Amino acid sequence: MDSSNAFSRRAGEMGRYSFRIVRSLSPWGRGSAAANAGKKYPARGKKAREGGQSLVEFAITFPILMGMIFGLIEVCVLYYTYESMSEAAREGTRYAMVRGSSCVTSGNASCEASVASVKSYVSGLPWAKVYGGSVTVTPSYPTNGACPTNTEAPGCPVQVNVTYTFPFNVPFVPSHSISMSSTSQTTIIQ
Repeated sequence: MDSSNAFSRRAGEMGRYSFRIVRSLSPWGRGSAAANAGKKYPARGKKAREGGQSLVEFAITFPILMGMIFGLIEVCVLYYTYESMSEAAREGTRYAMVRGSSCVTSGNASCEASVASVKSYVSGLPWAKVYGGSVTVTPSYPTNGACPTNTEAPGCPVQVNVTYTFPFNVPFVPSHSISMSSTSQTTIIQ
């Protein structure tokens, strides 16, 4: 019984000692209760006079900081959109590459890729309307030494050009559009 009372007394002393340390470090715990009576906060010297300054500085810099953050996000979306557009141009050339003039399905039906079918395929890819801009797809079969114009024969080139108008919107900056273009070209294999 005696040891538990000693332990309780020691714990109580440690609690009071800890409270005194915390109170001495706190700006509201300094001085006597009578000296601080009627004051909302005790005077803190120069810091008490500069309390509103940090609020004004924050109010000035916060919109600038947010504009920079949203501008950075918009630039990242711009690059992501460009990469998606480039991938769509590559997908269009791949689609036309494997569906040349000698392409037939297992039922001997033709699966030849015309300009309209390549344009429809690329425009139907899910990236096309992600950000609300306008997309223009222009597939073509350019000439080279062995191939005349608009030939879908194996060994001839196929080219897909994708143009996208990106609506660039940054806070506090007048909005405008950026036109991007990506071209992919390959040779028809069948």
